[in-house]
Amino acid sequence: MELLNERQGVRLQHYLALSPAQIDWLKLFAFAAMVGDHLNWSLQLANPWLMLMGRMVLPLFGLIWGMNLARRALISQASLNRLWFWAVLAQPVYWLAMRSAGFDWWNLNILFAFAVCGQCLRLVMSGGVLHFIAVIVLLVVYLPLSETSYSLPGLMLLACSYGYFRLSAQPLREAFAITWLASAALLNFGNNWEYCLAAVILPVGVIGLVRTGQLQSDQRFLSRNFFTGAYVAHLAILAVVACLLGGHA
Repeated sequence: MELLNERQGVRLQHYLALSPAQIDWLKLFAFAAMVGDHLNWSLQLANPWLMLMGRMVLPLFGLIWGMNLARRALISQASLNRLWFWAVLAQPVYWLAMRSAGFDWWNLNILFAFAVCGQCLRLVMSGGVLHFIAVIVLLVVYLPLSETSYSLPGLMLLACSYGYFRLSAQPLREAFAITWLASAALLNFGNNWEYCLAAVILPVGVIGLVRTGQLQSDQRFLSRNFFTGAYVAHLAILAVVACLLGGHA
């Protein structure tokens, strides 16, 4: 049984060994699904297929984020500050784009989930009682505002994404992988069971699709800040469209 688990762990590590070009393709798949999901909410299309495809967005971006973050020995506060900046910048257009779907101005966008998780990880890794208290305060402030950014399951998924790629001990990596799968399903707890399954199955399927393609290049074709910049840009466009349609309603 131990040998079987070890082989399964090796296969999983190989499955998640992606080239820079493959990572960029994953970003494009996730971004396309995110745009469709946000269109669905903003314009109230009520399209179940767009809703279904949107379930893979955070799992895919979360894996990429964890992979990139784990490559550094320490989590840089400067990089976190940039993430906080983009999260704050995105909030007004996020609300304008989504208010027709009933979102309030204080419903935080998903960039805050990445910023909060990264900040908590940095504080925990720094150690000390004051840092632990700061984590508690940050979570107490964030969680009541995070209904539209996946709340605690979203933070768990992001933390597991980082932990899996950061740690080398196989049993711990397997535990993070299992918790990641559970967190992905819990992202849609309270919705139809199909959405819970989609949050697990679709990301795995897309990774498999990218791995089978002729995409084994070491050359990136997207900028490192693609996600944050594209996130704010597409929300700004959606906000303008939503305001124009609202004005003609």
